[in-house]
Amino acid sequence: MEVMKGKTDTQIIFIRLDPDEDVLECLKKMIDNEKIKNGVVLTGLGCLKKCHFHQADLGNPPSLIGRRQNFINLEGTYEVSSLSGIIADGEPHLHITFGHEDKAYSGHLESGSIVSILFEMTVLKVNASIKRVYSSGQEMIKQLTKK
Repeated sequence: MEVMKGKTDTQIIFIRLDPDEDVLECLKKMIDNEKIKNGVVLTGLGCLKKCHFHQADLGNPPSLIGRRQNFINLEGTYEVSSLSGIIADGEPHLHITFGHEDKAYSGHLESGSIVSILFEMTVLKVNASIKRVYSSGQEMIKQLTKK
């Protein structure tokens, strides 16, 4: 385990996305425009008409070395109940939970997730020295660490 601490000077940013905007691409643009190096995506709520995400498949029995990513594209009407994640060294790592009728989905948000009506996010910009680097073992996991 590694613990990373930020300083107390923070800024909260509220974002509204409009129909046909790409959630991840808009967030990346905001990160660049606001010069955010490190932060936390606290909330993301709204409706999507397209959702592109991936889920890790570790196999059975689970193995990090043999893992693969299953990329999923859905089109329809989806209510997002949660979007959260970490921005490390300007790069967002986000997870999303959303559903439609009696089905729920979750995974790692990808570009191509398009707003249908409205989408809102809050981002906490923090002063911390963090980054993501690949682990040294065979599993090659990109993990959060001190800068």
